[in-house]
Amino acid sequence: MNKLIACLFPCLALAAAPAVRAEYPEKPVRIIVGSTAGGVTDTMARLIGSQLTQRLGQSFVVENRPGASGVIGLSEVHRAPADGYTLTMVPANIVVFKALYGNLNFDPVEDFAPIVHVGNSPIGVSVHASFPAKNLKELIAYARSHDVSYASCGPGTPQHLAAEQFREVAGLRLTHIPYKGCGQALTDVLAGRVPVFFASIPHIVEGQKSGRIAPVAVTGQARSPLLPGAPTLVEAGYKDVMVDAWFGLIAAKGTPQPVIGKINAAVNELLKQPETRQKMAAQYVDPVGGTPASFGTLIRRDADRLSGIVRAVGIKAE
Repeated sequence: MNKLIACLFPCLALAAAPAVRAEYPEKPVRIIVGSTAGGVTDTMARLIGSQLTQRLGQSFVVENRPGASGVIGLSEVHRAPADGYTLTMVPANIVVFKALYGNLNFDPVEDFAPIVHVGNSPIGVSVHASFPAKNLKELIAYARSHDVSYASCGPGTPQHLAAEQFREVAGLRLTHIPYKGCGQALTDVLAGRVPVFFASIPHIVEGQKSGRIAPVAVTGQARSPLLPGAPTLVEAGYKDVMVDAWFGLIAAKGTPQPVIGKINAAVNELLKQPETRQKMAAQYVDPVGGTPASFGTLIRRDADRLSGIVRAVGIKAE
């Protein structure tokens, strides 16, 4: 009898145990984007989302939640269950949200789990055709002795932070003219209302085609193949100006590691595909990939470095 009972208990336990949960993802996944449709962050989210849909067998649906430079979208992800079914594609400027917005009810760095660093997009520096300085050396010399206004893609954006870091290390007399987006700034730069422009590479390329602006430099370690004549700031001796516009997937803190690992592995495979790389190149984004840990290191490094610039300069959210 004792042997019979001993045999029955494991069987009863198996019968009472819940069914093994289906492998992630077992339902559609949301990818929140904290900006309007059509921008580079949105385009990266839709590209990666569509390919994850094919690879993982469930829909990865992009939802735009614009507002407050991305804070609204990030807040929604923070409130969502940490189960891997609400992700967000974020740009680099999330790392300075805490310094820009003192009253956030979440920490943009500590309250989220990094998944994968999708790509990088260098920042370009250009001047209007009417501006006296025609190259980087002349721009530095002129801006050391004259007050010069510059446009960026908005307060606290990577373009703005790169300009402020450059201003500080090169001793330039630059004054920021804030805009709500690169497109709006480009309009005024092309019209000659603002002579210097720190912007994403696509906007510099677009402006260059008009003949009204000329690129003079790029951030990053290497020259951009799209602007081969523009030296890097590193080449010019300003190795500390290393601000790139990056993009990556994150989720709420506490998201299960197996889920993070599965998405990370899938995206890393996608980033090796020629089709993905071609589509990213069309947006002037270089694929990166890597581990969640390496992405987390980048986020924390930039948060420490760039938040210091925000506080030192006194940058305020518009």
